Amino acid sequence: MSRILLCCLALICSNAFSQPYPSKPVKLIVTYPPGGSSDLMARVFGQKLSEVWGQQVLIESKPGAARQACYPTSRPR
Repeated sequence: MSRILLCCLALICSNAFSQPYPSKPVKLIVTYPPGGSSDLMARVFGQKLSEVWGQQVLIESKPGAARQACYPTSRPR
C-alpha cells in the first residue's frame, strides 16, 4: 500500500514542477555571414524547430572567428 502511495505522490509532484521547454524564444547563433549555405541551413533548421516546439526561433549571424564569436553569448549563466 505504501509503495502505491509513494508512486502516486512521485507522479503528482513530477507533473506539478514540469515546465514546457522552451519557455521563451530560442536564439540560434550562426558564426558565418548571412546569405551563405550555413545561414540557409540554420534558417531551415530554425523553422522546423519552431514548428516542433511551438516557440519562436531567432537566427542571429555573427561572422568572424568561427566558434569563438559565439562563445561569450552561448555559455550558461
